[in-house]
Amino acid sequence: MRSTRILAVGAMTAAAFLGTGLSAHAQGTPPTNPTVSSGRAGVEAAYDSRIVTRHFSTAPDGVPQTVHCPNFTRVVGGGAYTPNGVLQGTYPTSDGRGWVGVAFSNGTGGLTVYAVCSHVVR
Repeated sequence: MRSTRILAVGAMTAAAFLGTGLSAHAQGTPPTNPTVSSGRAGVEAAYDSRIVTRHFSTAPDGVPQTVHCPNFTRVVGGGAYTPNGVLQGTYPTSDGRGWVGVAFSNGTGGLTVYAVCSHVVR
């Protein structure tokens, strides 16, 4: 379990360093192998990444739900998952310190929002 977590964090750190983002599917179960989409070359380096997760048992239709990174870290990626609804959006907060998920879940299943947080140096 520990080696899997280290490998996953290492892959996300590499993706953040290369200026790429992770994408996931909006319906069904979360993918076990996220795909990496290309982006611009990064000018920042990320280290000591961690995934911050928050589950909202109810996801009011269309109301943004936010998870925040710990102090002294910035968001380098993220996503959201709803088992019984439609994911409307997933994006970073305007200050770069959290991740937002928006869903229509018909009151069942809730919404889980994930933020990949890291110390960033320029």
